[in-house]
Amino acid sequence: MATNNNSNNQSNPQIQTRSKHKQSLYKTINQLQFTSNRRTIVNEISDSFIQKLTLTNNFGAGFGSPCIFWIENSNIDQDSIIAALGKRVEIWNVKKGEIISSIDAHSDVVTCISCLHNISNFNTSKPVFFSCSLDKTIKFWLNENPVLTIKDHSDWIRCLAINYNDTTLTSACVSSSIYGWDIATGLEKFNIKKAHQNLSASTELSSINSLKFAHSNENLLVSGARDGKAKLWDVRCINDGAVCEIQAHDSKLNLAIWSQNDLKWLTSGRDNAIRLWDFRKINSNMPMNEKKKSFLMEYNQHACNGYFLLSNFFYCEKYVITGTENSAVYIYETETGKLCNILKHKQPIVHLVHPLNTVNLPFSFISATIEEQTMSLWRYSKEKFSVETEQQPTEDRNHILQESFVAAHRSALSSLMSRYGDRIIQLLHKHNVTFSETQNLQNAISALGNSDNAILLKMMSKITNDVSRVINFVAQNLTECEYSNNCLKLPTAAYSHIFGLNDRIIDITNEPIPTYMSIHDLILLRQQLRERTFESKK
Repeated sequence: MATNNNSNNQSNPQIQTRSKHKQSLYKTINQLQFTSNRRTIVNEISDSFIQKLTLTNNFGAGFGSPCIFWIENSNIDQDSIIAALGKRVEIWNVKKGEIISSIDAHSDVVTCISCLHNISNFNTSKPVFFSCSLDKTIKFWLNENPVLTIKDHSDWIRCLAINYNDTTLTSACVSSSIYGWDIATGLEKFNIKKAHQNLSASTELSSINSLKFAHSNENLLVSGARDGKAKLWDVRCINDGAVCEIQAHDSKLNLAIWSQNDLKWLTSGRDNAIRLWDFRKINSNMPMNEKKKSFLMEYNQHACNGYFLLSNFFYCEKYVITGTENSAVYIYETETGKLCNILKHKQPIVHLVHPLNTVNLPFSFISATIEEQTMSLWRYSKEKFSVETEQQPTEDRNHILQESFVAAHRSALSSLMSRYGDRIIQLLHKHNVTFSETQNLQNAISALGNSDNAILLKMMSKITNDVSRVINFVAQNLTECEYSNNCLKLPTAAYSHIFGLNDRIIDITNEPIPTYMSIHDLILLRQQLRERTFESKK
């Protein structure tokens, strides 16, 4: 009888799943009891440490390089990270701030990197990892060579996840499909079409932005998508649908990750909120509005309503750390939701924050902004570091104009995507057009069909015209501009002259107007005025 019961249990995925969660829970309780003294010490010192986090180094590819899209801890060296920049993958020593190697990885933007957990069977001194791209391929890298390329995808690939015993790789697409792959063979194990698709709004893209396996269960997977939902899947019976789901956010969901004991989820969304959930308390039969209100804690003092910003647990999960849209990294206390620290950046959109797994740099993390092509290392330090010195205006007029031109177009595209991003992505996806380095904006527009082309051109022409006017002003009045902290700033008084208007800027914002404004802020100000004028004419 015992043999028969055991056989039945093995054939029942739900019983196995519950059993593994019990084992995980008991293991966690034992660990907490064993390390209670250590955790008491952690609590005593961490609050003072969090106030002494300091920017100690800036490193990266530098001006003119693509935006840093993803950061992953290396599985070969605790002092190293792997970063995705445009089509390239770069490996950096964060302690020294030095690049180790650069790989031309894909023919289009690299969207995610995922490392194997155990590489003892590989004879290598280099990271072993998978990468995916908008070129619709997944590549497996060994000794910095692609030893396997998966070409079965027919859509842009958005994210990857590997289970803890390195047997299954999952990938997710912009069109909301999830695929599973046998890592040993590279063959497909399963696929779920439209895993997050809202059938009542079939024209909307519900890109899956996040995939994460549980830390101690090779079969449990959480996905998060632009529909605001987080879904739990059991890969053994994945075709039966999600085990449970929650409407985690009112807007697009950026991230859904597990706590270390696999009992909680942390989700972040574009509704200015990060939420902590105990998914065991979410009954599949609960009404969706009850599920939505069942989070344990909410962290909501930061700004995130338009961009894909990453968040994470930090320092033994005592804290939650997040990028923001208001020029800062915010650090919350996990248990209470208290805002513990705000670490200011020069640029407005801090989209990446990545805690480091290194004994040489304890209590440290990497951040990156959309506007800059560098990574910032933050860590606890008793010393004050002078990372940057004030730069004097260069005499090379062409160099300044070149930097300004690139910065202006980055700002313009950022503003454009903030306002029209969903529509643009739908159009580009429909025609399979991406913004790769070799394909500029006009080429992308020309590649679209006539019907959609007119819509996209109309949206882009306004901001493109704004950028042209600003650049023309800079070229003719360079001596009137201010150049500091790697940022060219224009006199605010030139606003009316640039745009040929007599508008009073003070009417646009309630805040004091600075004497000089960056190109980014000037274009955003122009956008605000245009929107107000449009609304007043309705």
